[in-house]
Amino acid sequence: FNREAENIIMLMLTVIFQATYNINTLSASFNVKAEYNIINDLLLAFDLEGFTEKLRSIAHPKASIAELYYSLLQLIRKPENTNGYFKVKGMLPELVNELNRQDIYNIIAALRSYCVQRELEGKSEFSSERFELNKLSLSLDAYSFSEQRYMQFNDFRNFLYAALFFKEYEWADNFIKEYSLKLQPELRENAVMLAKASVAFSRGDLETSRKCLAKVKPDSLYFKHDVKRMELVICFENGEYSAAIEKIDSYKHFLKSNKGVSELRKDAVWNFLNIAMDIVKLRIGESRKSPAALLKTLDTIKPLANKAWVKKKIEELSA
Repeated sequence: FNREAENIIMLMLTVIFQATYNINTLSASFNVKAEYNIINDLLLAFDLEGFTEKLRSIAHPKASIAELYYSLLQLIRKPENTNGYFKVKGMLPELVNELNRQDIYNIIAALRSYCVQRELEGKSEFSSERFELNKLSLSLDAYSFSEQRYMQFNDFRNFLYAALFFKEYEWADNFIKEYSLKLQPELRENAVMLAKASVAFSRGDLETSRKCLAKVKPDSLYFKHDVKRMELVICFENGEYSAAIEKIDSYKHFLKSNKGVSELRKDAVWNFLNIAMDIVKLRIGESRKSPAALLKTLDTIKPLANKAWVKKKIEELSA
């Protein structure tokens, strides 16, 4: 009876965490919002802190699991407390044997989403954290939660981009070769072409990048965003500034007309497009702003997508 009761309670904690995480993710990634702060009200309705402290005081075998999920819920409720992130990350390896594969996937996904949100706020140190989480999920064979064990395209994409941010090209090549086979078959060809385009661009091979990109059919929201962004930066790198301006205008029109993009994502991309236009105009001598002034204001622009590329281009103009 006691074991059955424990299982029910642990299931309740797991479901509460997953439900609140899903609500938080929908709010951050898509244009979906709750009518009130349901996460805060739910946590206030249950004395989960007292519950976890009680389990710890009696040395209950499930105390660490309960504390892990409570810490995750607090991380969703108070995202400004970055110490909560490091606490959960530190606890996870110690509890791997007590969690199933889907639980591990969900927990790492929540931590990864947290890193992304902090990066959009300008906390660049969380880029390396995200890359380490990616490697951890692969080492634990927790790259997917589906029965077919397909890897989600968004995970595949983000794993690759994190590696390219740190110029881990050998890791990226091996990742594409091995894990593209774990994608859903209907997504595989597009994903591989986009991945190869991204690697080639990062290595400075713009011709190969453009050829690979031309083979991508932008039939999903993620593909459309990536193709538009890469077309823009390739035009700039090739010195095709008139074309780059056209790409910026086209991307802005796409953002305005697409209702499925969250306000955070839309703001991050919109800010990127505005500052990209400033960079293009500086490059062709049609701006009164100076590179130094633009660089000085860079950290005040939040959220901002593609910040690393933007910063690099401004620094090149300054030099």
